[in-house]
Amino acid sequence: MTTLPTWVAVVLGLAPAIVAVVAIVADSLRERGRRQHEMAKGVREERVRAYATFARLTKWVDESQPYKYTDLAEAHAEIELLADDAKLREEAGLLLQTAMLWRKTARDFHEKGGGTARKEKIKAAKEQVDEHRAAFVRLAKKELGR
Repeated sequence: MTTLPTWVAVVLGLAPAIVAVVAIVADSLRERGRRQHEMAKGVREERVRAYATFARLTKWVDESQPYKYTDLAEAHAEIELLADDAKLREEAGLLLQTAMLWRKTARDFHEKGGGTARKEKIKAAKEQVDEHRAAFVRLAKKELGR
């Protein structure tokens, strides 16, 4: 009769425990990967929403409405928190500044009236907004992989 060496008997005795540990580790890694994927997907959805909101708020001005900028500031704050790209954050800041100026200029014209010179100021402010908005949208699409 042949006897097994002690180490073989120990390995055979521990095999079920080793298999269980490997299964637990594999399951833990799979779960961590799933959570990371879900979190990345959620952040991407938040970015899409924030970028679209900011782009929408800077698309037009209703000069008959009282001058306000809290909606722009709130949308910009979300971008500051969500955007990874420094150039995108910088362009969002420029867009915020030019959009606020455009709103103020349009509202002043509505309240005070004005001639051609004031209309030209509004037009120039709108052109700056359009330029920065186009750059912002381009950078946002790039960050989102579109």
